[in-house]
Amino acid sequence: MTPTPSGLASIAQALGTYQQHWSCLQSAELEAEEEQQEAEEEEEQEAESREGEGSLEAPPGHPPGLVGEEEEEEEEEEEELQAWPQPAARTGLLYDLRMEEHHNPWDSQHPESPQRLRRVLERLQELGPGPALPPAAGNTPRGRRSSRPATPPPTCRRCRPAPGCGRGSSGALAAAYSSLYLCPGSFRAASLALGTACAATRAVLAGQVRNALAVLRPPGHHAGPGSAGGFCLFNNVAAAARQAQRLLGTGLRVLILDWDVHHGNGTQEIFEGDPSVLYISLHRHDGVFFPGGPGGSPRSVGRGLGAGFTFNIGWGAPRVGDAEYLAAVTRLVLPVACQFAPQLVLVSAGFDAGRGDPLGGCLVSPQTFGVITHLLGALAGGAPGAGPGGWLQPRGAGRGGGGVPGGASGGPPEAATPRQCPPPASSSEGPGEDQEGPEPPLGVPEAAPCRPPG
Repeated sequence: MTPTPSGLASIAQALGTYQQHWSCLQSAELEAEEEQQEAEEEEEQEAESREGEGSLEAPPGHPPGLVGEEEEEEEEEEEELQAWPQPAARTGLLYDLRMEEHHNPWDSQHPESPQRLRRVLERLQELGPGPALPPAAGNTPRGRRSSRPATPPPTCRRCRPAPGCGRGSSGALAAAYSSLYLCPGSFRAASLALGTACAATRAVLAGQVRNALAVLRPPGHHAGPGSAGGFCLFNNVAAAARQAQRLLGTGLRVLILDWDVHHGNGTQEIFEGDPSVLYISLHRHDGVFFPGGPGGSPRSVGRGLGAGFTFNIGWGAPRVGDAEYLAAVTRLVLPVACQFAPQLVLVSAGFDAGRGDPLGGCLVSPQTFGVITHLLGALAGGAPGAGPGGWLQPRGAGRGGGGVPGGASGGPPEAATPRQCPPPASSSEGPGEDQEGPEPPLGVPEAAPCRPPG
């Protein structure tokens, strides 16, 4: 696979911008030249080896130079398969079907619809083996305690319709924001999404699961410190990061990888001055594609102490696919993430960059999403938490998300074993009820201190 010229230009632009902030990128061009030279030398050696082996007498049906090689390769493959460790049940799956209460009262075919949550869950059930997911019950967040760390009270009050609120008043309230709809069930659904993201993070920190997948709606990465928009009411991934830092200390290093095709302008705005959170986003950025503006440009690197900790990889054209994403991840994302040495990894896992999405215009396969998730397992002691944080199409979400559970499980990315994670606390009352109960001890994997950029 070879990245397109446009994709390579986008990667080169990000590399040129962030080299001054991250020492691991300063030798990237030299490493590329060395790798190319090594590859050429290996090809020459292989060619010489084939010429030397070609003189051996081959049995009937075997081409010269391949005497016994096929059998040896088959034996090696069998040994590799036998040596592959069988992953334990360690990936938590958190969701709540009451998030379907959020719907567009005027447009039943709106792309951010309740059906996309069910489509994701149906796809996860198809992936088996593993216990079937409960049909109508999920994980309940810890009420107001889960949403307090990162939800501005003014935003909560503005987005919460009064009792008996009808379509007219909901529409008037939604009109104050960009690309947003509201209904009487929106605040409850958004609170459940935010609380479920926090519950997933807490389950990872407490050691209940090695990593977790939270299926959430409405999404959150366009919601800023005091504003909603882009189908997002509250910023779920930001709340999860802040809750982890509240529980384990504000110095906790958190990596947020956002691979949604739209730039997570809200998440960037929340953390752009915070060096304890590294925000990396891969998205389309041509000045017009939503949300537009200069914020998604590689030139937006953060501010103050957070300069360099906002890392934007903006694709300047559509139709980027596996080659571009894997090149960006291996050349940019992983080196910077390793230098940052995160203690917690969160993924805003919107799948609208996936092949077949009618609006994303990109060509990323489910297997590539799984490979990226698998590669993230080497960070933070192998404890990434993934949660849809951007706009998901029903079809794209089901297909694109298929590779993630397998990648998180530690096995081959194509394999998937969805598991249900028991909630830290449960209630039938919904959001707004504080829950008390025994809490397991929290801990994070040991990691080397972060080396400051520059």
